[in-house]
Amino acid sequence: MEIDVRVDSEAVERALARLSAAAADLTPAMLAISGILADEAERSFEAEAGPDGRAWPDLADSTKRARGRRGHWPGPMLQVSGRLAGSITGAHGPDFAAAGTNVVYAAVQQFGGRAGRGGAAEIPPRPFLGLSARGEEEALDVLADHLERALRA
Repeated sequence: MEIDVRVDSEAVERALARLSAAAADLTPAMLAISGILADEAERSFEAEAGPDGRAWPDLADSTKRARGRRGHWPGPMLQVSGRLAGSITGAHGPDFAAAGTNVVYAAVQQFGGRAGRGGAAEIPPRPFLGLSARGEEEALDVLADHLERALRA
């Protein structure tokens, strides 16, 4: 059995058209979400924890000694120069939001890997890019607000 109900309402059709247009170009919402992503990275550097809330692994003793000799220990992880933390930028478009960095060593810090002369040092992942539960809620609120404004227009 099939039931087909049709509603002939110009108001509903106009609202659906506004929603469709708002969903087709999410640029204003994506701008805000790219800011949320950049803020999340800043919070990771401040908390020395990934967006998931897990603390970054401690620095190796050899790294602490080397930083101490140069006057950079004790101090925050991944912030001797501040270059990495200061390089986070947002990007957005009609259907995407992102935050990232062009610092060449960022991937090793984010995902872990080998570094140093001949790849002798194993670097554990210390993720700073991503979306926390709080950031996810903020992003969903931004999207809901964007669509609600379209309905009220």
